[in-house]
This record gives sequence, structure tokens and C-alpha cells, in this order.
Amino acid sequence: KHGIYQTPVNLSLKNCTDLMNKTNEDELAYILAKSKVVLSQDSFILHLAEAVGAKIVACFGSTLPEYRV
Repeated sequence: KHGIYQTPVNLSLKNCTDLMNKTNEDELAYILAKSKVVLSQDSFILHLAEAVGAKIVACFGSTLPEYRV
């Protein structure tokens, strides 16, 4: 209706890896480039993933409660 497309996604945490505070920027860029898909909020990681050509799923939303839908 508003240009937003919803596609059912079957996510399984068994195929996810948490690398928070475990890599430097060069290592992270390499990992993102080799990933099947990157799921991230609007952040440095999202923009880095896009820059290295990764397939991305971006999450956007307000951090202020009064603007949440």
C-alpha cells in the first residue's frame, strides 16, 4: 500500500553468529562480504555491509518512544 513490501522470512538462530566486540573493522568488512545476508539496524555495520556488496536487510525505527507506531 505504501511501497513497503513484506515477505515472510524463516530465520533460525542456529545459522547466526554474534561477533560483537570480537573483530576489527577490516575483519568485519571481510566477514560481511562473505555473508549470505546481513540483518542490521541503521548503523555503521549496515553501511559497511552495503559498501562491500553484501545482501542486506535493514531495520529502521524511531529510538524515541513518542514517535513509535
